[in-house]
Amino acid sequence: VSPLLVRGLFFDMPAQSASFDCDDSTLFMAQRLSRIGIEATPMLGKLTATGETYSESDHVWVMANILGLRIPLDWGNLQFDSQHFEGYPLTSRQLLRFVEQDRRGQSIPANNPD
Repeated sequence: VSPLLVRGLFFDMPAQSASFDCDDSTLFMAQRLSRIGIEATPMLGKLTATGETYSESDHVWVMANILGLRIPLDWGNLQFDSQHFEGYPLTSRQLLRFVEQDRRGQSIPANNPD
């Protein structure tokens, strides 16, 4: 399956903007996957660093469990680089807090994992 088909046809992903960033994209993908019965775990990490701490992390994406395989999806695109397999799993509640903090223009420290 072409990555462009996955992103364009399945996710119909909105473009990145000041009001739609990586946590919004992750929530969008997780909700779409959940509707068709695919388990999706939001992940937090830093794609430009290995071994980053939770508080150094600056990006969120989805780790989908498809037929027992862990498949990273970032902005609706399949990703198979090693950095997308590193990171910290987030709960749905944590992801919603990141989305809400953007809407309020507030910052919740990344080292507050609940």
